[in-house]
Amino acid sequence: MAADIPRLVAACDTVLFRQLIAAIAPDYLQTINWTLNGRALGQDVQRILSSSGPAWAKLQNIESLARHGSTASIRSVLYYHRKLRDEFDELDCGRESAAVWLALNDDELFEHSLSALHADQGLNKRSWKAFRASLSKNAKYSFDADALTQFEKLVQRAIQECGSFDAPGSLATHHFQRVLFPEHTHSRRVLDQVTVFAEARQVTEDAFVEKKLQTQVRKKVDSISVVFDRERRELDVVTLGGRKFIEDVANAFLLSFSDESPGVQPLIRRKINFELLLRKVNLVPPDQSRFVSAKIDEIRVRSPTGMLYTFDAKSHRNGKEDVYDIASADLGDNSPFEQNGWRVVSARVVLLAAPTKPGRRPRPRSIDLKPNGHTNLREQDDTDLYIADELLTRWGILEPLEIDDDED
Repeated sequence: MAADIPRLVAACDTVLFRQLIAAIAPDYLQTINWTLNGRALGQDVQRILSSSGPAWAKLQNIESLARHGSTASIRSVLYYHRKLRDEFDELDCGRESAAVWLALNDDELFEHSLSALHADQGLNKRSWKAFRASLSKNAKYSFDADALTQFEKLVQRAIQECGSFDAPGSLATHHFQRVLFPEHTHSRRVLDQVTVFAEARQVTEDAFVEKKLQTQVRKKVDSISVVFDRERRELDVVTLGGRKFIEDVANAFLLSFSDESPGVQPLIRRKINFELLLRKVNLVPPDQSRFVSAKIDEIRVRSPTGMLYTFDAKSHRNGKEDVYDIASADLGDNSPFEQNGWRVVSARVVLLAAPTKPGRRPRPRSIDLKPNGHTNLREQDDTDLYIADELLTRWGILEPLEIDDDED
């Protein structure tokens, strides 16, 4: 989708946007008609800057971050930058002004935010795989220049061996740390992200400039992103290229940045329909020979004022009571599941497996549902696949996996 610069300008604070133009295209500052407003001003900016090279490319990136990102995702890269984070919070603005502000204040953090966006856009696509690494708790990690160089070499080799990843050009690699979806949790666990930008084949793009269709040729850049959670020892890989290439990237990451050589176990990642869980859900397994019952055993919710609350039914695990029954018994009409404006941020489903022998009690199986599609289900386990596809997806808790149009 072509960048809609007039939309960006119309939604952004004009003073802030003028400061941006003074920084990235000072020669054009006086050429733009600043007496215009809204989309009219944006159209004037597009007419003047569309052939300006780097400045126009910068505006397109800002528009992409504003359109597809969020103020929370922008804030996530400011974790170690307290002064900028405080300034950003005081700004209290929308996505467009937030993206312009970040580009104006710190080029490196802006690039990091773009990389984070590229990774997050892979959510629920076939080009996104997650793994649990068999790392020890004492494993050490280094993301210094030597480690980044080694990773880049291993990725280059994997690209050469992958017929479906067309990126014959140069690579550029960077590492940064961020907090993924910080609005969903009190935890501030920092995640490591390494992104490789691979210069790929040439592509053509059509865009309207002054009501005329123009065709431009540019080199496409594909991104290869790895997001690593040290505490959980899990990594998410977002890239084109197919299953083997993605696994090669995961192994290259661990070989380059850890002092161990662990194996990786693929995990299931899907979009989670947390909205469905705001009301009691009737979870009836269709095949009673595998699982005899299911219920929501724990749930975490955010109030309209931003407070987090957890409800659990652990003490009733062998009974029929679920979190909705517990909340109703304790709070009555004040239960969050009877109110509007609350949000579910995580949950746990407990399935009771059918006894393998007569007289035995059903065995509980816990399924964690976390922000950003995280589950503890294993991709190469038949039972876990059955739970994901035949139970959670059928019940509407997990959304079906989307087809990635860009995947070869």
